[in-house]
Amino acid sequence: MRRFGFAVVALACAAAGALTAVVFAGGVSAAGLLTMASTGTTTTGTTTTTPPPALIPPGVTISGIPVGGLMPEEATDVVRERFEVPLQLILDRRRRLAPAPAMLGASAHVDEAINRARTSEAGASVILPVLIDGNVVRAYVFSVAKRFNRPPVSAGVFLRKMKPVVVPDRPGLAVDRLQLTQTIVARLRATQLSGSEGGRSWPKRSAVRSAP
Repeated sequence: MRRFGFAVVALACAAAGALTAVVFAGGVSAAGLLTMASTGTTTTGTTTTTPPPALIPPGVTISGIPVGGLMPEEATDVVRERFEVPLQLILDRRRRLAPAPAMLGASAHVDEAINRARTSEAGASVILPVLIDGNVVRAYVFSVAKRFNRPPVSAGVFLRKMKPVVVPDRPGLAVDRLQLTQTIVARLRATQLSGSEGGRSWPKRSAVRSAP
């Protein structure tokens, strides 16, 4: 009985060896079998699509500046560039000034206006909020008055090489500080920025008057 059991075991081992020999003789290894099994499985990857940047609705303007159809970053640059245009001021026919808004203590809330424009309906008009430091404006007007104010000179006569010379009188000049201050503030707060001078109109009346 034991001999029969050993014979069965030997026969089983021989069969296993023959099968192993056939497998390796065919050139197919265990790694090849695993590879073939793995290639039969298809793995689907997840593709992330970046949405295009949202554009400002068409026809939208910020204080008269067309920003419709622009990206928010582009609109920010356009609005800031237009706001920083120097403020053209006429003191009289001969005297003109062009201070930058920053010199007048003015700052624009461009980001706030852009956010409103992004959520506005097509063709909407958005106002650009402008913060003005009154102390800076008054200090600038004071410096202008100090620069251009001059007292009047009365007519007189003096001798030059024993000959009388008549000097005509010369009227004085005085900057109208109140008018100039009001003009600057109005121009900085203008809600319609358009035209070659940034839409900030020059004062209709001269800010310099003759002093008695």
